[in-house]
Amino acid sequence: MIYVMMALYQEAHGLIRELELKKNTAYAPFEVFDNESAGIRLVVTGVGEIAAAAATAAVCARDGADA
Repeated sequence: MIYVMMALYQEAHGLIRELELKKNTAYAPFEVFDNESAGIRLVVTGVGEIAAAAATAAVCARDGADA
């Protein structure tokens, strides 16, 4: 799985549309979009270092991703 982290939905919108990503509500409170068959998961983290770190840590912990 390829993980893409973006701060704002506005900057992610084109990629979400182009890659046909679907919203995945299992990652609340974070906005996550994925396409399992393409192996891509996009996370809208929110602005700032702390928001990005929190979203990244939460998604990696849930998915068991290795750094």
